[in-house]
Order: sequence, then structure tokens, then C-alpha cells
Amino acid sequence: MKTFKIMLLCLPLLLGACKGKTTDSSVSNEKTVTDPQTDNSRRSLNAPKTMEELLTNFTGTFSGTLPCADCGGILTTLTLNEDGTYILETEYQGKGDNNKFTDRGKWTPSEDLAFVELGYDKKGEDSPVYYALIDKNTLEKLDIKAKPIDSNLNYKLKRK
Repeated sequence: MKTFKIMLLCLPLLLGACKGKTTDSSVSNEKTVTDPQTDNSRRSLNAPKTMEELLTNFTGTFSGTLPCADCGGILTTLTLNEDGTYILETEYQGKGDNNKFTDRGKWTPSEDLAFVELGYDKKGEDSPVYYALIDKNTLEKLDIKAKPIDSNLNYKLKRK
């Protein structure tokens, strides 16, 4: 009986200690979410801050060889025009004939101007294509959720 009374007296202390820990943890989590160093943001420090800057510094022709699972690489040339249209040319290296493709459409910037989405003119395209605006000389291909691709491979296109 004496042990039971001691447990009852200690219960509020234990509950108070747990409550305090939860509060500390939520404060810690809140900092993690808002801290730009730990936030997996797509926004580069050199990304445009205004639409005018995007059109002035981030339009033009960019090219590079992107990784390919079953070929030597995908020679890629992306032209972003100031009128909001684009031309995307891809050539699959080492795949023989009929390995070149040209897609056209309209590009749209994200709300925070961190990346652009390529909208295809072709109907039935199911996966959007995104490119991060790294700096005025570099674009980087993103995954289908507009997140950086977790890989050591090079997904960057450089200004021509």
C-alpha cells in the first residue's frame, strides 16, 4: 500500500517531465522545418528573385549529357525562350537509328522561381519534366516531384 501511494505522488512529476520533453521536441522540430540549412529546398542562392531576372538571365540554350540507364548517355539541349516556349532536343548515345527526339511546348516557372516545368504540346504525356535554376549558366534536371535527384551522377546542363 505504501508503494502505491508513493507511485501516485510521483505520477504528476513523471507526467510533467514527459510533457516538458514533448514541448522541447516540438520546438526543436519547428526549428528544423524553418531552418533553410536543413530544409531540402530546391532554391539555389543564385536562382532568380524576380520574373524579369529569370527572363534576362535564365533564358537561352543549355546542353549536357545526362545519365542513361541503358545507353551511353542522353545528349540534351534545352532552349528556354523569353516568350515562355521551349525546345528540348535529346539524343540517346549508342542506340542506333531513331535515337533523336525533339519536344516543344511552354515552360512555366515555379511560384518561388526555383525551377521551371516543361509542359508538352503532345497529349498523353504523364510525367512532367522540371529543371532547377541553379545559376545563369546552369540548369539541373529534377525528379518528377521537382526535387533534386539523389545521385552522384551529373544532371546539369550548361549554357551554350
